[in-house]
Amino acid sequence: MMAWTEEHEYLQVLEEMLAAHRLPDEIERQGRKILARATAPVSILITGPQDSGKTRLANLLIGRPVIGGEASGVPIEWFWSAKEKTEILDAAGTRKTTDGLDLSLPEIATAARVRLGLPDLSLKSFNLKTFATDRASPDDFLAAVEAADLVLWCGQDFLPEDQALWAQVPDMKKDHSYFVLTKADLFSEPGQLQERLDSLNDLVGEEFYSLVPVATLQALTSLPKGDEPDDAAFVASGGKALVTTIARHVETGRKADLDTALLFLSRHGATMDARPDAPAPRRPAPSEVHAAQPAPQPAPDTLPTALELMR
Repeated sequence: MMAWTEEHEYLQVLEEMLAAHRLPDEIERQGRKILARATAPVSILITGPQDSGKTRLANLLIGRPVIGGEASGVPIEWFWSAKEKTEILDAAGTRKTTDGLDLSLPEIATAARVRLGLPDLSLKSFNLKTFATDRASPDDFLAAVEAADLVLWCGQDFLPEDQALWAQVPDMKKDHSYFVLTKADLFSEPGQLQERLDSLNDLVGEEFYSLVPVATLQALTSLPKGDEPDDAAFVASGGKALVTTIARHVETGRKADLDTALLFLSRHGATMDARPDAPAPRRPAPSEVHAAQPAPQPAPDTLPTALELMR
C-alpha cells in the first residue's frame, strides 16, 4: 500500500487521476465522492431547544464572539466568506444579501434560514449550523442531522420531548454526537453541577458519544489570544476540554476519509498506469510506511487551532 507523509500530496494525486478521465465511469464517480468527502469542511450541527446556548457555543468554536442571541429560532449557517455578510433565504429559496452581520433585519422573522459569511480562516476547515429543535418539524431536524458530520446537542435538561425526537436519530449518527451541558455556570452551588451531570448521564449515557459540560459565557470571555498560555478561567470553564474532545473526534473521522482516499489510489493507480494513452499524474516520492512519527503536541486551546493542526 503506497503511503505519503503529506495528506495533501496524495489528495492532489487523486484529483489529477480523476481529471485524466481514464477510469471506468462508475469508479470515477466513486473517486469523486471520496475526494469531495476528504476535502470538504467538517460540518458541525449545534442543536437543542431555543435559548439553550447554541449561539454562544458557535462563537466559542469559531474562537471569538461573533454575534449574540438567536434569530427567533431560525436555522443559522456559518460559513467562510471574504467579507462579513448576511444572507436571508425564504421558503421559496429567494436570497437577500446584505453587508455585515445583522440578525435584527425584519426579514429574518419569516426566513427559512440565515447564512452568516465570516472571513475567519477557521471556517475553511469547518462550517457550523445552529438549529432550534422546538422551532422546526422532526423531518427538518432529522435532515439537518443527516447532513452533519458531528452533532452537538445543547441544553441543561433532556426532557421527554427531547428524548422522543433524539430516539429517531440513527445509531450511526449518535456515535458522532455529544450532549453539551451549556451554561454550566448556572449550577454554581457546591455539588450542584455534579448532581446535574449524574442526572443527565442516566438519560444520555447510551444516546450520545459523550457528555461534556461547559460554562460557555466564561469560556468566551477567557478565550486565549494568539500564542497566549491557557487562561485558568478558560480551563475551568470546560472550554479547553470541549475543544480538545471535539477536535480529537473530528480528527478520527478525517483520518478515516483520508485512508479511504489512499486505498482508492492503491487499488486503481495500477489501472491508470496500465493504459499507455493515460497521462501519468505527478506522484510525490513515496515514504516508508514506518517513517518516524512526529513528537506529540500539547492539546490545542481553540477548535480553529485544533483543526488547523489536524490538516
